[in-house]
Amino acid sequence: MMGFHSESGRGPGLSGDLSLRLPAFGAGQMLRLTTGRPWQSVLDAASAAPTRPAAVAEAIDDHGKLPKGVVRQLGIKIMFLLVKPDGMSANEFHRYWMETHSPLVVRRSDDMAMRRYIQSHLIPSPMAVGAAEARGWPANPFQGVAEVWWDSEEAMAAAFSTPKGADAGEALAEDEKKFLDDRSMIAMTREYLIFDKT
Repeated sequence: MMGFHSESGRGPGLSGDLSLRLPAFGAGQMLRLTTGRPWQSVLDAASAAPTRPAAVAEAIDDHGKLPKGVVRQLGIKIMFLLVKPDGMSANEFHRYWMETHSPLVVRRSDDMAMRRYIQSHLIPSPMAVGAAEARGWPANPFQGVAEVWWDSEEAMAAAFSTPKGADAGEALAEDEKKFLDDRSMIAMTREYLIFDKT
């Protein structure tokens, strides 16, 4: 969805300032959201990772011995924690994300080798507010979370190294500037199924 630029330290986001960390690249690797040639710099960031200073959070690939019944899921997932611009209403944000941005992702998903895409939209919840306050946590700044799955980091990198993949990444990054604030964040994750009672 968004382009990346390797960076040490913290700065803003979609406007080119928010430093973010992709765990798979090792301790110390920071990524900053940018436009330009999205995803191509992911490969550069990966190779430069060993030279970067320590980051805020330590990224590891081995998350420990799995308890009985816990299953490591296949593939990797990038989570986009989305903040709307101050000048956009919540209703405008959610409608644009669902009605305009998601069809664009669907149309270009094969070019980027995406396997799955989920939008989680914020709903009003006094319970959620109370739970955060009880823990002494700050108010939630996010309007939603987008989750995108790939078979692997290698598959993702290969897709964005193609002309179609690079063009698709640029198209999404350009559209994101219309409804996302530079406080939005990204995390690359691996899923572990603890239980599923559905």
